[in-house]
Amino acid sequence: MTDYHLFSEDGLFLETGAQHRHNRDLDTFLLRAYNYFLGKGFMCIALSRTLNLISLLWVVFLVVVVTSWINYEALFSNYNFDNAFQPHSGLHPLLAVSLVIFFVFWLWQAVQFVIDTRDNWEIYRFYAKELHISESELQTIEWSEVARRIITIRRVCITKEQMTPLDLVNRIMRKDNYLIAMINKDVLKMNIPMSHHVIVTKILEWTVSSTIFGFVFDPMNQDGINPHVKDPNRTRELAEGLRKRFKIMGLITLVLSPFIFIFLLIYFLFQYGEQLRSRPTTFATRQWSPLARWKLREFNELPHIFQKRLSVS
Repeated sequence: MTDYHLFSEDGLFLETGAQHRHNRDLDTFLLRAYNYFLGKGFMCIALSRTLNLISLLWVVFLVVVVTSWINYEALFSNYNFDNAFQPHSGLHPLLAVSLVIFFVFWLWQAVQFVIDTRDNWEIYRFYAKELHISESELQTIEWSEVARRIITIRRVCITKEQMTPLDLVNRIMRKDNYLIAMINKDVLKMNIPMSHHVIVTKILEWTVSSTIFGFVFDPMNQDGINPHVKDPNRTRELAEGLRKRFKIMGLITLVLSPFIFIFLLIYFLFQYGEQLRSRPTTFATRQWSPLARWKLREFNELPHIFQKRLSVS
C-alpha cells in the first residue's frame, strides 16, 4: 500500500508550474487516468457531460410544460388550440418540491462538472506530456499500451524498482475488488425483507459504496486507508459508526425515493418513449442484471474488459 507515490519534486506538474493536488492520492489519480481513457479524451468527456446537463434541464422543462402550461380541457374538449397553452399561476406542491430537489441536484452536478473538468485538464497534460498520447491517438489506442507507458514512469515509484501492470490494476480496482468480494461472499445482505429475492439497483450500489468506502478509505492518508480501521481495539466502535452511517443513508434514500422514482420514470419515458412505440420488442431482450454483473465479474477485471466479455455472452 505504501510502495508508491504520485510524483516526486521533479514531477511533471511541478515542472510546468502547476502543483498537483493529488500528490499523495495515487488511487484517485490512476482511476481518473483510466476513466479519461474510457471517455476518449478531454473534449469527448467535456462535451458528453455538457450535453447531459442540458438534457436534464430540457427534460424538466418539458415536464413543467406538460403538467402546468397546457389547458387539456380546452385542448381535448373544445379543440381550442389558441387557449390550450395557458401557464398556470402556481405549481402543484409535489411538483414544486420535486423541482427544488432537482435543481439542487443539477447544481451539484454542475459544480462537480467544473471540478472534474479541472482534474481532467491535468490528466490531459499527463497524457500529452508524460505518456505522449494525443487526443486523436486516444480514440484507437489500447489500454495495454497506455498501462505500459504509465508503468515506465519511474517517478511513480519510491520503494519498488518499477510498477507492474498488476500493481496498476490493483490501484484502479481496489474499491471494486472489495465490492466484488463482499457480494460474492454474501457479506452484504441485500435481499428483500421476509424474502430470499435479491434486488440490486444503481442507487443501491451507490449508497452502499458511498457508505462503506467513505468510511474505510481516507485519501488524505498516505496508504489511502482510515487509520482507525486498522486498529483492532476499535472494532466495536467502528462497527457502531458504520451502522449509524447505514441508518442515515437509508433514511435519506427513503425520504428521496418518491422523487427519485418520479424523475427516473420521466427520464425513462423521454429517453425510450419513441423506441418503445416503434420497436417494443427490443425491451423483451434479455440482459444481465446489476447483481449478475457483480457475481460474474472477476477480481482486477477492468470495466471495459468485463463489458467485452458480457457482450460475447
